[in-house]
Amino acid sequence: IETNSDARPWRQDTAHRGVTQTELTEILCPSDPNTSRTSGPNQTPGRTSYRICRGDKRLEANEARKRGVGVTGYKRKVGLGGIGNGEIDDLTKIIPQTVKIKDITDGTSNTISLGEARISIASGDSRGGGYGTGAGSNGGNAAPSVCAALVGTDGKYSSYTTNGSQAPGVRWADSEEGFTSFFTFAAPNYPRCGIGNENWACLPPSSYHPGGAVMAHVDGSVKFYNDNINAGDPTAGGTNAGWTGQSERGVFGALGSINGGEVNLAD
Repeated sequence: IETNSDARPWRQDTAHRGVTQTELTEILCPSDPNTSRTSGPNQTPGRTSYRICRGDKRLEANEARKRGVGVTGYKRKVGLGGIGNGEIDDLTKIIPQTVKIKDITDGTSNTISLGEARISIASGDSRGGGYGTGAGSNGGNAAPSVCAALVGTDGKYSSYTTNGSQAPGVRWADSEEGFTSFFTFAAPNYPRCGIGNENWACLPPSSYHPGGAVMAHVDGSVKFYNDNINAGDPTAGGTNAGWTGQSERGVFGALGSINGGEVNLAD
């Protein structure tokens, strides 16, 4: 239980290290070869194979938008500003954003809550733990095909992150989108990328299982979604982060949104 209003679990200082560097085998997929963190005096944070779905829109961590089950960001209390951006040192000054069952108007059986995604390493392999960088973001609206364009005939990203501490899945205690979130903005195992290590990123679920990835719905059901699921036109960009209508990302996008107004079969 957190009793200190200065709660920043992503920090790697002495006060937080004992928790953040704990390796939780329960959230590590046996099929992922990159689950082990570095040992030694400069140990890295514990990793995670399982992430929360933030919906069908690419959102930066400080965007307090309720598009998916997962929501980060915050609203400052009256007199302290509006939607939050940047780091907050004092939790008593903000109103954390949450999603409740009543918010999931698309239905609990039609809404993805959790899923798996490959843990990234400092590698350019798009079929493994790679993560492309340098792609234009346009506020998270760039088409998924921008990421695919970074992949060469050898399956390698032409530019990719080499920072092992700023890659998808390498911090289970950090809500920055690359570490613990995914989006149904693109189909499972589609190339992933962003303008930086984890900013405004296109982060679809992914796995080392052939042909797709496993995801859980809000009602507790678990399903395997194929790479070829209808996820909209990958060459089409998205609208702004405040979009509230039906998903622009096909069936898969609709399954990631909590209140788009779509009627979908999860099968």
